[in-house]
Amino acid sequence: MGVKVFEDLVDAEIVTLVNKMNEFPFLQSRSSCSGWSGTDPDSVRSDGIDRKWTNVPYLSFWSLDDNVAFKFLVEVMKTTIFDHNAPYYLEFLDDYKKVLGSVGLVDDEKQLLHVSLEWRDKKIVINVYLDTKDRTPEFIAKVFQLIENLVDNYKA
Repeated sequence: MGVKVFEDLVDAEIVTLVNKMNEFPFLQSRSSCSGWSGTDPDSVRSDGIDRKWTNVPYLSFWSLDDNVAFKFLVEVMKTTIFDHNAPYYLEFLDDYKKVLGSVGLVDDEKQLLHVSLEWRDKKIVINVYLDTKDRTPEFIAKVFQLIENLVDNYKA
């Protein structure tokens, strides 16, 4: 079920992730960016080879079933957003570091992503913005891999 995207419209770095998310019957991609763009002035899509870093990675999806989409979004947020200032953070820190380590990330005590919701065309839009402040493109690629792993696990 779901929608398959035209691969020539999605950055090569995240086309697999976007297609996996589109397999869910409760989401449909709206727009996305890996943080890379093409080098041709007329191209915004990265082909994975000829590219330049734009520093604006995000995923944006239409919610096709709000109840189910929100449950999925909560799982993504519970796994990827860690509050280092919470009074109980030490209790969960090792588990968080283990999740990060599964894709080769080390906890830098900054939030990995920020989520927002919009109301457009009588539907909810879910936006996931990856936090790039003081982070490398390689770090961001690992965050996308973490999200892809979450999608795979959610399907299981």
